Amino acid sequence: SITLQALLYTPWFLLIYIVAQLNPDKILTILEVFASLSLNIETGFFIALMLILSTQYKSIITVSVPLNRWLWYCVYAVGMYFLSVVVYDIVQATVKLIISIIQSVGLG
Repeated sequence: SITLQALLYTPWFLLIYIVAQLNPDKILTILEVFASLSLNIETGFFIALMLILSTQYKSIITVSVPLNRWLWYCVYAVGMYFLSVVVYDIVQATVKLIISIIQSVGLG
């Protein structure tokens, strides 16, 4: 619903707005990390998850071009690959944040 979307989008918009106002140099880094993370989640992990979950509805939905049985093993590999890329993106973003905080405090 619209109310749920507003509740989910507003905190993230406010966070990005506050960072952009306080430190305009870091907004590009935040947008870069967010774009990479969201694209990896959306294009890889969720597509593999949708393919895996689609097997539950195989008897209900007619698929015009079904996948070969050996391709299902590739679906699991692709899902695991993109899941590891998402974990890497999160770790990389955390490291960048820690380095940025250390540099702004003046310890490094």
